[in-house]
Amino acid sequence: MLDQQQCRWYARKFLIRSRQTDNTETKAAMIRIALYWTQLAAQAAERSPDAQHGEYEQEAKNPSLVPE
Repeated sequence: MLDQQQCRWYARKFLIRSRQTDNTETKAAMIRIALYWTQLAAQAAERSPDAQHGEYEQEAKNPSLVPE
């Protein structure tokens, strides 16, 4: 899972690229993608380290590749 900083980095990259193109459709798509990454960053910020730690412990106890 990506952390908040990585998600914000991707969002910034897409915003920068959107400013570099003259194609309005491409620009709009890149802005939508940047918004998506920003939303993922917000979700990552809401997750607590304790909750993440619990998920890792559960995965270690049940090392299956099939999701539950």
